[in-house]
Amino acid sequence: MPVPGLSLAGFLDQRQAIEHFRQDCVPASLDEQALSAEWAAAKSILGAPTPRYGRPEIEALPPSAGDHIHAVQEAPWATAFFADQNFSPAKFANVEIDPLLSTAFTARWCPTVSIAHSERVPISETPPSFSECLDICLPLAAPPPEFSALVQPSALLLKGTNLNLRLVQHGVFSNRLAGVFVGTSVPLVQVVRLNGSYMLWNGYHRAYALRRRGATRMPCVLRDILNPALMDEGLPAPLNLPLLQSDNPPTVAHFTQGRAYPVRLRLKSRVVHVSWAEWIVAEE
Repeated sequence: MPVPGLSLAGFLDQRQAIEHFRQDCVPASLDEQALSAEWAAAKSILGAPTPRYGRPEIEALPPSAGDHIHAVQEAPWATAFFADQNFSPAKFANVEIDPLLSTAFTARWCPTVSIAHSERVPISETPPSFSECLDICLPLAAPPPEFSALVQPSALLLKGTNLNLRLVQHGVFSNRLAGVFVGTSVPLVQVVRLNGSYMLWNGYHRAYALRRRGATRMPCVLRDILNPALMDEGLPAPLNLPLLQSDNPPTVAHFTQGRAYPVRLRLKSRVVHVSWAEWIVAEE
């Protein structure tokens, strides 16, 4: 069942946009002429460049957030994240939302926001208080993985509609236990800096939800990319750096200011496949 969403298809070229509409969305018509018209409509609402794109205002978190940040840093599920040597040591800051570049943009794929997903962000105040933003953007606990399991004689499939489902560990854990552990990706809002520009790496639905409820800034983990090749990990194609470095790049403001194109998104799931086998082999 498709869900209502927003797409930055106007930043794609015509052929890429048509494929995006066909693969990621459920358009009213699959006719190429109709999809070309949708692409033209998406381009027409992009508007002028976002002011200070890639250069958001950045504030230090207040001292009252110290205990919360310390708890996040000490969380067992975040140990590997903070120890990653491909990034500069993590800082925590309150960052302006709208000017952040949309780093999910690649040469063959563009970022989308699911309206239904963003509406599930638990915001109780309008505008949300800093304390509420802190709990939403830098949670103290990782959400448990949610999935259904299909067990077969020599394999199993784990399927979750939350695309943050991950295979987090595999190996031999004791003399009677071997296999995989599943969990979720690190649930911290992340902003990264590359070539002097700040980009939203994780937390699009929370950024959209908070901005729509009146927040202009959000707490986040702030890091520099020390190995630019890492930016392409986990993406379906390399980042479209020429677009991100252009005079009118995609930003979070395109989502929050009504400059993203309304679409019906295909509901997708992540599947983890695990298989096993037994043999008897001759020892030489």
